[in-house]
Amino acid sequence: MSVYTPRLLSSSGAELNLRSQMLFLDHTNVNTKDLITSIASWNQRYIHESSHWARFHGCSVGILLVILRRTRDLLAAHTLEQLDVQDVARFYRERLDGASLFDYLDKEPLNRLGKLLLSQRQDWLDLHFAYQVLLEPKFLGSAHGQWPAKDAIQTALEIIWHQSSGDEMLLRTARGQGSGVRLGGQVALVAGGEGIVSTRLLFECAAVLDELLLQIGSFNRMADPALLKMLGRTLDEDYGMPYRFAEELAGGNLDPITVLTLIDFAINPVVPGLHTQETNIDWREIYPPLRFAEAAHVISSCSSELRASWPSAEAITLLQEEIAERTGLRMGIVLPDLSPVSSMRECATRIRHHTQRIPDLTLFYSSKLLHDRRENPHLLSHYGLNFVDKGVLRFVDPEQDIWWMFPPLRVVAGRYSWPADRINIDEATTLFFESAISSAYDDATHGVGPLSRTHLPSVEFDDDEILSALNAEIRREIRFPLSWSKS
Repeated sequence: MSVYTPRLLSSSGAELNLRSQMLFLDHTNVNTKDLITSIASWNQRYIHESSHWARFHGCSVGILLVILRRTRDLLAAHTLEQLDVQDVARFYRERLDGASLFDYLDKEPLNRLGKLLLSQRQDWLDLHFAYQVLLEPKFLGSAHGQWPAKDAIQTALEIIWHQSSGDEMLLRTARGQGSGVRLGGQVALVAGGEGIVSTRLLFECAAVLDELLLQIGSFNRMADPALLKMLGRTLDEDYGMPYRFAEELAGGNLDPITVLTLIDFAINPVVPGLHTQETNIDWREIYPPLRFAEAAHVISSCSSELRASWPSAEAITLLQEEIAERTGLRMGIVLPDLSPVSSMRECATRIRHHTQRIPDLTLFYSSKLLHDRRENPHLLSHYGLNFVDKGVLRFVDPEQDIWWMFPPLRVVAGRYSWPADRINIDEATTLFFESAISSAYDDATHGVGPLSRTHLPSVEFDDDEILSALNAEIRREIRFPLSWSKS
């Protein structure tokens, strides 16, 4: 069984890998006959994936997904640590025969696992299920289809609030005391005429529209018009599905500025523990595609003056407030402070468990992005504005360093890279190791076969010293005799 790796992809093949939290890019393809077009093309790919980073980590559903992932990794680590030697040997033999430790299709889990592991299996699979439904339900196969969706999501929301209470989420009573999270409404997906509209597709559509915003900049206007035609073809395919779906619901044409506003409303749902201490939440309020559909349905009756406005903090806020009033859905906000750290270096040097360091890093960036959202929400909802006209000035002003708008860990042509002005090579190596090890917990608990490494920089695995150190650490951590191999 292969383990699902969530990705946000550009049409050119670049990706923000959400399993490792690394941005994958190729070197700039410099065409000496048309240098401007070559640079503009590379810039569009970089902005596409950077917009994924800023939008995902600067919205409430992205933060919810980070916490869901971290909590299931912590549970996997705890489970593997508590196994006795005999169980480690038995489960490893079963893994070789194609049976994962936590499997949706396990027909006799109590007989195989016992009561304690059965409970841990249920919680892990609930956390795993909730993550996938919220991000990309098309990856849910028949095995997942038999899982009780509403109970699983409700339990997952309860677990993460209990585990993160007082840290990244608001304080609440101990689990088992008081009322737990209650999910109302039927857990249903959103389907248009072209297929399922997922949260992932909302992010992809928004990133292409950010690329479209770049075309108004003077630099891109000097590039080959074929770049714009390529964007048009991309929008004609899957990434444009949410756009066409919104126009169908609205009963008419919508401009890209309005669709970006709808997407921003959709990906910022109310999340118990992040937005409020209320324990009751309805599926239609927490599921981004449903929020998007309902917002699109009412947008044509919203203020035409606001819809026609060029994005500004005031215009975006007023339009989203009107959407909220007409749909009865609230615009979600994140109330607690997400991170106590003050620098990327501190994220790398604090004493933390393998499962926590990369989430600590992303939540540190989220805390910066949420500050931007409070001050300038249009620069996250319409990310492309940061790179045209006056928006570009922020990037050349030394007093306005906004490094948190870009992914810190990158893979360029298979080689790992990092911001050398923020961390040194030892700290960068720590983050690389932590990303590799934490992302291997899914392989150890839910997968079979060799450890996956497609989400990690390939060149580093050709170094015998690095490979040996990684394999020694992963075996200590997961306890199964698994290892990565050279490419």
